[in-house]
Amino acid sequence: MLSGTIYLVFQPGEEVGTGAPYMMEFGDWFEKTGAIFGAHLWCTFPSGTVGSRKGEIMAATEKFTIDISGKQSHGSQPQLGVDAVCIAAATVMNIQAIVARQISPLDSVVVTVGTVNAGDRWNIVGGEAHIEGTVRHFNSEISKKVKDSIRSIAENTAAAYGGSATLQYERIVPATINDDDATAFIGKAVAQVLGDGAYFECEKNMGSEDFSYFQEKKPGAYFFIGNYNEAEGTVYSNHSNHFTSDEGVLTGGAAVFAQIAVNWLAAHKRA
Repeated sequence: MLSGTIYLVFQPGEEVGTGAPYMMEFGDWFEKTGAIFGAHLWCTFPSGTVGSRKGEIMAATEKFTIDISGKQSHGSQPQLGVDAVCIAAATVMNIQAIVARQISPLDSVVVTVGTVNAGDRWNIVGGEAHIEGTVRHFNSEISKKVKDSIRSIAENTAAAYGGSATLQYERIVPATINDDDATAFIGKAVAQVLGDGAYFECEKNMGSEDFSYFQEKKPGAYFFIGNYNEAEGTVYSNHSNHFTSDEGVLTGGAAVFAQIAVNWLAAHKRA
């Protein structure tokens, strides 16, 4: 007979990366937990399959914000201004060299500029610019190097044009790193519930998941439930406005969770 407590965690706020830390403080469930498992539908894996891996599986996410100050002037007299639009454009292009020339090609790093807002009118030299972007990685030392490089590029590029720039850099979520022993429970449960061949070792990816906050304090593992099914029309990426889920995989995913819990309790019987 199995003995133990299973907590079903329906955590909000994953999209902003802050749900998990708050969830850990909600009651005393987390401190009583011996291991934790989580899952995500994944659009590129076929329905009926489950993917996971030991160690690194999803990257850390950080956000950077650059505010550029120039000086407005009329577009007919650019020599009287400091063009924040030009500074922003040069900054974005210079940032591309960080991954290409400053990081080892053997390391997994992404630096993406997501938004650029600059200037006010078509005939005015822009006096202000605002840049936002994301950094993805698996290594905190690389994080510091990238942060320092972005700061140096922003400040020195702005100075070269006669302007100035400030950088804000914030950690959103750490890397999701699966515990080896916990990951083994996933593979076993998938084989029991969905059959041999349903489980596979997936590649790590540069997406992020705030489940990693749980893993910083408890052994745990994260896995992906395949959702790609042409017959059901579930072929769009997770963040597409056309995304839909193959409802049939939810039953299998729930069964995998249940089997993981059964197996874990059986392996950790109380004396």
